[in-house]
Amino acid sequence: MDVRKDVVSLWNEAFGDTEEEISLFLSIVNEENLITRVEDGRVVSQLFLLEGNVVDGKKSTPAYYLYAAATLKAYRGRGIMGELISEAVEKAKREGKGYILLLPGEEWLYSYYERFGFRPLCKSLLCESHGENITVPKESDYSHFVHGENVYSYAEKLYSEPDYEIMKTENGSAIYSVKDGAVTVKEWKKSPLVSEIKKKTECGKVYARLPLNTDAKGKCTVVNHGVILPLRDELPENVYLDYTLD
Repeated sequence: MDVRKDVVSLWNEAFGDTEEEISLFLSIVNEENLITRVEDGRVVSQLFLLEGNVVDGKKSTPAYYLYAAATLKAYRGRGIMGELISEAVEKAKREGKGYILLLPGEEWLYSYYERFGFRPLCKSLLCESHGENITVPKESDYSHFVHGENVYSYAEKLYSEPDYEIMKTENGSAIYSVKDGAVTVKEWKKSPLVSEIKKKTECGKVYARLPLNTDAKGKCTVVNHGVILPLRDELPENVYLDYTLD
């Protein structure tokens, strides 16, 4: 059985990504962090666990980000994914992780993951900025999930030109797209660089997801942006997800 071939095929059916994009991701993942179910001689369900930390002030707790969970259409509705999630939870507990986090692909999936103990405590502000009206808090002032450096490198390769642009400064980094005179910040680390991107692109609007305690005077809406499962620690009030890779 060719596990890699099966994973690529399953991923493609579930998410529509190309083999090149999937292979890029597989090149950064530890095989021990891939959990699968094999039936009829092939991989029919899978999920990945990405290493990271939940940072809350000066406290940093090791955690997993659950990613690319999928089951072949012909095998859905049989509880297979629930069993894989249970395996992931046991693995995380054995390794002393404090949390598992993930971003559900659809709104209805929030209730699905809540059945396994996940809580919708990864809310964020979806903001529209028309000027210098957003002040993002310091990283030490809000709880957030931080990936390993390999994930950031992967994202920068995945979100490449011509669809996306990358900006890096000493204050932070951001991956963004420009369409119809508006900028959408896809992913960001340390700072979304809203004013810098606005100046560079000369666009009138910038859309970005931001921590709940952001001082934003533009049009902002609180949105669900992930769930968290506590394994051994108390739940933070809210955790902002770093790169979501959605």
